[in-house]
Amino acid sequence: MDQTQNQTYERLLSLCNDVVKCYRTDLTVHDRNLLKNFKRRFLHFSGSTGTNLFPLLGSDDYPGKNEIIPYLFSHATRWEIVDDTYSMVRAMKESNRQDLILYFDGEEFQKITQKEAESIFYNHMQVLFEEWKKQ
Repeated sequence: MDQTQNQTYERLLSLCNDVVKCYRTDLTVHDRNLLKNFKRRFLHFSGSTGTNLFPLLGSDDYPGKNEIIPYLFSHATRWEIVDDTYSMVRAMKESNRQDLILYFDGEEFQKITQKEAESIFYNHMQVLFEEWKKQ
């Protein structure tokens, strides 16, 4: 993990550390490992029972135009993967991940609402879809 990525993780840890009571490895292991190789924007949801981190990936990070890949317990296209991720972001309001919602813009963390998180991901999704339609 380079210095910038380590600083990002340390800032995330300092913001979420007191929120997460159970399943702390979500924060201390999984989120840390995700951020080792990731230098982009992301949404982060924290609750007393763990965290969820949603990277805002670029269009090239998804499968190709007509490619179907193994995904979770099935197979999916890039469209289905993005749509499924948006569904998971929206589902955070029903899970215990509402105590702290953060948006990392690549530089700074911002505390946001569920509605703002959904809007950020929706807008990101629309940009991806527009790019893919041109291919």
